[in-house]
Amino acid sequence: MDKRQARPYHSESLARGLMVIRAFGHDHPRLRAIDVARRTGLNRAAARRYLLTLQDLGYVGSKGDYFYLRPRLLDLGFSYLTSIGVEDIVQPVLSRISERTQASSTFAVLDRDEVVFVARAPSKGIFMLATSIGGRVAAHATTLGQVLLAAMPPAELNRYLAESKRVAFTKWTITDADALKRKLDRIRADGYPLCSSEQYEGIVAAAVPVHNQRGEVVAAVNINMYPANASKVKVARQYVGILREEVRELEAALQAHSYFSSAATRRAPRNLPALNTQ
Repeated sequence: MDKRQARPYHSESLARGLMVIRAFGHDHPRLRAIDVARRTGLNRAAARRYLLTLQDLGYVGSKGDYFYLRPRLLDLGFSYLTSIGVEDIVQPVLSRISERTQASSTFAVLDRDEVVFVARAPSKGIFMLATSIGGRVAAHATTLGQVLLAAMPPAELNRYLAESKRVAFTKWTITDADALKRKLDRIRADGYPLCSSEQYEGIVAAAVPVHNQRGEVVAAVNINMYPANASKVKVARQYVGILREEVRELEAALQAHSYFSSAATRRAPRNLPALNTQ
């Protein structure tokens, strides 16, 4: 049993209800009770009971034997976004970065071995990287993730390296623990990472950390450029100064924000719905 489940305050019903919500996704937008049971490990009767409860609350709809998520579920994600001041604090900074660099820009937080996209500003150019608010990508293969991993305490980083499953998305993805650790050492020394085709082939990216008032890294901001070549890598490195300049203003705005008062914000909510912004 998970240690959290062994704690006296743990609500098994709430955990199962969230598990039922997570059974739905891009490839499974409509599910029967038996389908939910198979995807969650619940029995069919329990799965149906949770689905009907969620339907009563307006989070799930149904047609015939099939259930589907309803727009009210987005309220959960928007509550998170509102709580950290995305619209008023983060979005204007990303928009300025995108305007000054002509590249897309993203604000993200770390959740275990993934980064979660919290806000983004698209590129004004022809190419637009398809990232959605609430979307997740593996931390080891992105500048956002690498700058956040580099800020981890040594014991936490060692645990990540020992337990995470680092998939190779391209031939340039760093999956070896020692090689990744060496890159993270360079990031600490330089203050920023550069990636070329590590997550998506053809993309060059650079990122910088976002600190709270205690100097703890609580988020990261990056830019994504296309196509991946030596000149774009050089340009991305030159744009690090712009990133740092804009992020300093962001950090100043976050000084009084209670959400970012602790590095515990590295643990983003796992149930933030993916809000499609394409």
